[in-house]
Amino acid sequence: MPYRSYWGVQVRIMIKKVIPDSAECVVIGGGPAGSTAATMLAREGLKTVVFERSRFPRPHVGESLMPAANAVFKELGVAEKLSKAGFPNKIGVQFASRSGKETSPFIFGRPENGGLEDTWHVERSVLDQILLEHSAECGATVLEGFRVQKVIFGEDNEVVGVRVTDDAGNPVEVLTSLVVDASGQQSFIANKLGVKEFDTCRKNASIWTYYDSAVSMFSDQVLTLIAQTECGDCWFWHIPISENRVSLGLVGPREIILTGDLEAALESKIEACPAIRKRLQGLRRGDELHVARDFAYTASNAAGNGWVLVGDALGFIDPVYSTGVFLAIKSAQLAAENIITSMSRGDLSGNSLGQWYSDYKMRVSWLRTLVELFYDNSFHFGDFIRTNPSLASELASLLTGNVFDRDARDFIKAADIYRGK
Repeated sequence: MPYRSYWGVQVRIMIKKVIPDSAECVVIGGGPAGSTAATMLAREGLKTVVFERSRFPRPHVGESLMPAANAVFKELGVAEKLSKAGFPNKIGVQFASRSGKETSPFIFGRPENGGLEDTWHVERSVLDQILLEHSAECGATVLEGFRVQKVIFGEDNEVVGVRVTDDAGNPVEVLTSLVVDASGQQSFIANKLGVKEFDTCRKNASIWTYYDSAVSMFSDQVLTLIAQTECGDCWFWHIPISENRVSLGLVGPREIILTGDLEAALESKIEACPAIRKRLQGLRRGDELHVARDFAYTASNAAGNGWVLVGDALGFIDPVYSTGVFLAIKSAQLAAENIITSMSRGDLSGNSLGQWYSDYKMRVSWLRTLVELFYDNSFHFGDFIRTNPSLASELASLLTGNVFDRDARDFIKAADIYRGK
């Protein structure tokens, strides 16, 4: 997917690619999870084809990364490309209470927080394209504008192929014995098989958009801000993604956010959030409103005979701690490593392809608990750490996504005791 420059303008050169009749691995979706899986599989010499229904670059929400994602980017060989992409450095996170009182920033690099690396706030259209093009450079065949319509199963309920259509609706079948579903919240296989389970306790929705400044407002070192509204029923994310653009999102119960006029709902909550109201002074809205609903879910099965779910196709917790991209690429990394092992021994059963999932599920449950604590109005992180000072480093690990190299069970147990569970 190369570019050429004409009169200072970069123009994408579209190269028509021949659709292969067969592949060892088919990846549904070219977002961060799909491109991660494709990169790792293609580097092992496996004939890998990515079918992406959109044409990149395309916009996407989820601009704040976690420091733990850096290790995966390094493993993929793409970290240097990201460091040169001009993204602002995310040096930490900050919280604002319903009264507008702002906490001291949680700075990743401070010794008491583990001296972690900074990460980035990104424009997802840029990030996702870098990752997808990198997978092509590593040997994957990337086909944009192709929608997978069906995963074809054989007599023993094993994957034998996929049926796809191009932009014009032309159908084609590709033989394969392995499908990695990285279709995002579309959850292609999970929905087809009826294994997608929604969180019935927290039925939230979100409205998001972008605000722009005519002058440079943000430095190259920025914070993610999480700010509660005055009544505590909703919260905002505030994520600077360039020197003059910020991503702003409102999250709360569906019956509050999606009842009535969306514009009025957003404006009323901005007025009810001192920290956000202050930060939007002098900015103008630069995009339409976008909506997502029922985004907390998980699949009851992560793998079957010849298929694996990764990223948002597997599950999504909540946007509050910016876990989305990290869990997308981490799940894809772990699944791809396991696929390579399974293929080497000729076993593409669900039991073999899903061996990575139990440990992953446990560690993600710790992040899920952290989200539950955020929404528990009776839980106060400051009081909890003052009561349990030895757990401060574990909280730091959770906030940065460092759950695959550390054990957070002591923190979870202490939090349950604190809440009287």
